Amino acid sequence: MNLVTKSPSGGSPPEDWNVHYHERIAPEHQVHQTVAAPRPEPRKAPSKWGQWRTYLRRDAHAKRMNKQYLAINLLEAPVLALLLAGFARFYELDAAYTFQASENLPPFLFISVIVSLFMGLSVSAEEIIRDRPMLRRERFLSLSWGAYLAAKVAVMFLFSAVQSVAYVAVSAWVLEMPTGPPLLMYFAVLFSVSAYANLLGLTISAIFNSAKVIYILIPLLIIPQIIFGGVIIRFDRFNPVLTSAHRVPWIGNAMASRWGFEALAVELSRNNAFDAMFNDWEDQIARAAWRRDFWVPAVSDLPDGPYKTREFERARAELLAWQLQAPPGDDPAAFKTVYAEAFKSAFRARDYRRRELQEAGTFSALQQSHHNDALVDWLEQTDRSVRLVATDEGLSQLGHFQRQPSDGRSGWVAPYYSPVKSLFGTTVATPVYNLLVLWAMAVVWGLLLWSRVLERLDRASRKKLWKWLLARSNTRLSSQQTR
Repeated sequence: MNLVTKSPSGGSPPEDWNVHYHERIAPEHQVHQTVAAPRPEPRKAPSKWGQWRTYLRRDAHAKRMNKQYLAINLLEAPVLALLLAGFARFYELDAAYTFQASENLPPFLFISVIVSLFMGLSVSAEEIIRDRPMLRRERFLSLSWGAYLAAKVAVMFLFSAVQSVAYVAVSAWVLEMPTGPPLLMYFAVLFSVSAYANLLGLTISAIFNSAKVIYILIPLLIIPQIIFGGVIIRFDRFNPVLTSAHRVPWIGNAMASRWGFEALAVELSRNNAFDAMFNDWEDQIARAAWRRDFWVPAVSDLPDGPYKTREFERARAELLAWQLQAPPGDDPAAFKTVYAEAFKSAFRARDYRRRELQEAGTFSALQQSHHNDALVDWLEQTDRSVRLVATDEGLSQLGHFQRQPSDGRSGWVAPYYSPVKSLFGTTVATPVYNLLVLWAMAVVWGLLLWSRVLERLDRASRKKLWKWLLARSNTRLSSQQTR
């Protein structure tokens, strides 16, 4: 650009040069000066709610684009249900299939719980490992770990819910399981078990750095659930050091499979449209027969003292719950007479109700479509040779476990398959109690995952191991140089 302009004459004063500069030269320079752009303000991390939505969309998009992942996770539940239920659908060749005569229902329910555990673990065990490079790249943004986990858990729970619905729908259709509350509980238990496995899988995914290690670890997590679930081996048949005859051992209480199967078994055995009509009478029949035939002889042989007095007090409370008058004294023979009458009255009332249903023509249809003989036998275990055991809590019944009262015992010490349990002094139905326990166990794993306690412990243990190995190698090197 030509900046040459006509200047004032040589004898002009400085004021003329100043006017000449501001009128001719300065405007030419100001036109071509670049204005400095304002300095951008540092970007702030979005809110936790915004981070959660971003993480959720990104995770859902990644899974939607992975067609093989979607196909396997959406098809494995109905395929497994069709396969397992198809093999479990047993009936005699010369008879039609009925739910009542389905002998394989108890083991099928337990296998269903194990399948839910496996699917929940397999769908979540590699999630955090897969995202770890992305998390490292975004570490400088100081994003919320909780928002990331909440989005991941939401996606995992959605997958588990869809898998549970598919599994329940197919297996219930194949086995002709009763609808209504038992079917809803069937879904609730399997979904709760899967949710527990989701959080367990995310936790181990956050701890370990290799997918190979995790898939080696999954069988080590599943096998104890099978062995210590109380189905493959009865709890009272474990090593006596680890268990007792009248309660679930601690190792069984630590297994999600134990809580899941018990909830399903008790719900389908007691709360269906057929058995629910007779539970009160069946409970009284089984309990009164045990008191009459086993408790009375045992309490007669007890020495006088607080233990024996407490037994009679518990017996009086039981009779009062049945709205029967207890004997005034502590005479075992008098109690035997009262319990014999309690047995007869409940037996007559139950048979009267059965005859009403038979006359109405609905008894057989209800029984065949809602009641399962094998499941009732599994829960009552009347094949035991020993029917009574003396414990510190008192004389405990063995057998007819689904007919036993809670006696104020919490779920941790109640017999396996007991119909109700005590929770903070309140009597709760076993299926509901077990669902609460499953979600409490899931919350524990979720808190450990969110706090990253196990991850820090693992990192600290690895550092100690490396220091120990380094010190040991230095010691060996020094000893070799000395030699």
